[in-house]
Amino acid sequence: MRCTVRRSPGTKRAAIIAAVVVALTVLLVAPALAAPAATTWQVSPTSKTVTYRGGLILNGTLTSADVGVGGKWVSLEQSSSASGPWQRLFELTTSQAAYSTGVYSGPVLPLQNTYYRFVWEGDAGFAGSTSGNITISVRPVIGRSYCRARVRRGHTLNVRGIIRPGAPTGPAVKVRAYRHRGHSWVVYKTYSATVTGTHFSAKIKISKPGRYRFRGFTAATAAFVAAKGRSGGAVVVRP
Repeated sequence: MRCTVRRSPGTKRAAIIAAVVVALTVLLVAPALAAPAATTWQVSPTSKTVTYRGGLILNGTLTSADVGVGGKWVSLEQSSSASGPWQRLFELTTSQAAYSTGVYSGPVLPLQNTYYRFVWEGDAGFAGSTSGNITISVRPVIGRSYCRARVRRGHTLNVRGIIRPGAPTGPAVKVRAYRHRGHSWVVYKTYSATVTGTHFSAKIKISKPGRYRFRGFTAATAAFVAAKGRSGGAVVVRP
């Protein structure tokens, strides 16, 4: 005897609902499984000082789960402030040798204290990320101070030297006088200097006879770190 089994309408509906639930579950889980892998940056140097007009190479390593992510196009950005706004300097990629290490390198030539960072915008395989700031400080170039070798007390000495960068973007310059006392040179007075182009000058009157030396210097500012020039030869102030 043949036996035929018929499914009730309720059983069919349950089967359809179960199939829909499975399909939706697959759709919801699939994007999560295909999400781009997280990435992180390591940068160097974290802090560096260069002389004005001096350049250097910045290195950033892009990794995912401690494995280098190479062969991508990343951006190197710069700003005069740690909080931005940021400006794209250029785009760069890894060399063939550094492909597996994920090391990205770019040359920079900061003209004042500057902040840099690497930015990877991400793709289907790797999520985007931004490095920490790389702070590069710039030290001005200040030359030897010079003036005539002899002067009478109370007469004007014009102490001069070179400063780069000069006016109007460069720092203010002061000149410090040192007087020879015993076997050493001690600070006598400090004078403000005038900067014209890439030259500084200070008109100085010394009231006490003796031997003196002069040195130009700049203080630290938001744009530059402090700098000192060399002192010139001894100046004799006669009675």
